Amino acid sequence: MEDLRNALKSRENRSNEIINMDHLDFSDEIFQAESGNYLKQKSYEIALVSTKGVLALGKIFKEVFEKLGNQNNGTYEKWVELSGFNKRTALRYRKKFELFNLVDNSKKQEIALYSFELIEKIFQEEIPEIIGLINGGITKKELSDLLVQNKKIEEKKTKISEFKIDEYRDVFSNFTNFESKIKNLDLEKKNELKKYLEKIREILK
Repeated sequence: MEDLRNALKSRENRSNEIINMDHLDFSDEIFQAESGNYLKQKSYEIALVSTKGVLALGKIFKEVFEKLGNQNNGTYEKWVELSGFNKRTALRYRKKFELFNLVDNSKKQEIALYSFELIEKIFQEEIPEIIGLINGGITKKELSDLLVQNKKIEEKKTKISEFKIDEYRDVFSNFTNFESKIKNLDLEKKNELKKYLEKIREILK
């Protein structure tokens, strides 16, 4: 009976933790061996300590930043360095803590296990929209795929916006005495040029 009470108490304690074992990946064959259950437990303990530590530090960095971060004398960054961290790490911890607090309680365990890379991508987007997707049940993989797709779209837009007409002055110079230059082309090149001109006409409509 005592063993049963202890097991139930242990289960209750785990359910109140920031994360539980169900959220960890134990697909590797090492966890299927004889010592698998032991290693699962130890991996869980490591993840629990790490996650709690990151969120606790994120809370501290956020509090200090909000009090000192807007000062122009670099007090916050100097304090971060004196505390044994660099400003990029401190920012990552802050962002994770912020996201953790923004989502519904039922989604906090998932956020606690998000990688810093994924959280960094999230904060490059419209946060209210992303929070809505997370609370709505989007999986980590679905969210990651969506952010990758958004990045590709932005990169494509950037490439388009980088079009500089000065880079093509030599091309436009060929339009001087254009008709006479066409006459000197053979039939194959004239037909090829015709296709490009029709495409240009279509684009510039």
